[in-house]
Amino acid sequence: MIVGGKEYSFTKSNTKKPVKVSLNITTNQINVFSGETFEIDVSVKPFWNYHSLTAKSSNPSVADALGQNITSVDGKIKMGFVAWREGNTTITIKDEKTGATTSFNVIASKKIVNVTSVSLNKSSVQLDIGKTDTLIATINPNNASNKNVTWTSSNTNVATVSSSGKITAKGVGTATISVKTTDGGYTAKCEVTVKEPKLTVKASIGVGIYASQSSNVRGVFCEVKPIGGSGSYVAYSIKLYYNGTLIAEKAANEVIVTPVKNGTYTAEVYVKDSSGNEATATKTTTISY
Repeated sequence: MIVGGKEYSFTKSNTKKPVKVSLNITTNQINVFSGETFEIDVSVKPFWNYHSLTAKSSNPSVADALGQNITSVDGKIKMGFVAWREGNTTITIKDEKTGATTSFNVIASKKIVNVTSVSLNKSSVQLDIGKTDTLIATINPNNASNKNVTWTSSNTNVATVSSSGKITAKGVGTATISVKTTDGGYTAKCEVTVKEPKLTVKASIGVGIYASQSSNVRGVFCEVKPIGGSGSYVAYSIKLYYNGTLIAEKAANEVIVTPVKNGTYTAEVYVKDSSGNEATATKTTTISY
């Protein structure tokens, strides 16, 4: 080689061998929770200030480098990374100046958040037999990993509870509905009182066709319709008025009056159950044919 008019030659004695650069890290696997950040110290030998390290992830949607978050301290280069979601990836670190590489695996898992308590939206409930209500369980913290619960009743003859917290009243009495978390075994309770439904009654007035000895005739009927109460219905009575005048009275749950006359009909009805509960009702209807 001629430089400045002088000829030079390369020999073993005056040619320096290239220096081999190595990259080393203290671990070949990182276990993190999704959403967390972490750092890796890369040891570069020999260390120069002009090293340029890059990081490439085989699955950047799982974990990747945090931009140019690189600092150099005492022969080590600190690189920052973030785990985006659950999964596995391999990250390769490369010295762009020399081509030296090293790699490590990242296993990102879901962070487990333990349950700390459970509460119910109601501490007590009163229901009539056959009625339903639904309890709502609140798990704390809201981002707990396992929100599974089990529901139980202390007396299924009084009240039952479904896997979704729906209470069904079965019989008179009291029962305790409990909810228990699978994680931690935390519990909350609601006291349920079940009673017989209040006795009420309705009167029904209408027109129907009824068979007589010689032919079918149209008549006005009145019917007693009891609701709720305890046990059986043991007594009924009906008073039916036409334009204010009493036209029928009967100790029964139904009365029929023929023939049909246009006008105003008023029914007064009564019912009594086997527990002694009583109820009355009045209904007025205008019939025109």
